Amino acid sequence: MNPHRSFRLTRSAAADTADASVGFPILQQCIFLFLGAGILDGGQCFQILAYAALAYWAGFGLIMLRRHGRLTRADKILIRWGYLLLGAVSSIVTPLIWQLRGN
Repeated sequence: MNPHRSFRLTRSAAADTADASVGFPILQQCIFLFLGAGILDGGQCFQILAYAALAYWAGFGLIMLRRHGRLTRADKILIRWGYLLLGAVSSIVTPLIWQLRGN
């Protein structure tokens, strides 16, 4: 019998949730939205980045709701770098939507 039963070398679900820090994505979004707001293009760049931010937080909410704090490696990567990916996708999709609307 192991005399050190109180000491465990396993990870808990709380450790997975703690790894999914949202500090880095918030910093990314603040920097990009601030820079996007400073570009004098009539707000188009800021609008693209704002759409990406909204999509990011919707995706983040779905991941956290669906996984209940037990995040996979892919989830952690998407939480950390998903805003940059969505910014790239949004920069392609948003002008297409503007063109379809006739703007």
